[in-house]
Amino acid sequence: MLLASEQTYAGQGYCLAVGLIGGHKCESHLGAYLDKYLLVNGRWYDQKWAIGALTHLREEPPCQYLDLNLWTDAGRSMDPIAGIEAFDLIRYLRLHGMIAPPSPA
Repeated sequence: MLLASEQTYAGQGYCLAVGLIGGHKCESHLGAYLDKYLLVNGRWYDQKWAIGALTHLREEPPCQYLDLNLWTDAGRSMDPIAGIEAFDLIRYLRLHGMIAPPSPA
């Protein structure tokens, strides 16, 4: 669904949902998305949301996706760390009791 999303913000919502669901399969989907859309090559989609969700699931940044060259194209770039920091919203929501804690695996 993330790869096929054609609606504005659909990919962001998908990344948020996958980040909340969790598990190995969700990590695999996010990794597949980043594998396909990094190098950016003019495709400015939801890569920051995907790396944020993947970091949330792994509880550490995925080193293989942090190389800034992957996030740069023709003088324009995205900041993967900004995506990771922005996705920290889930932790904030859990901390303040706005969403349920993760279910045991």
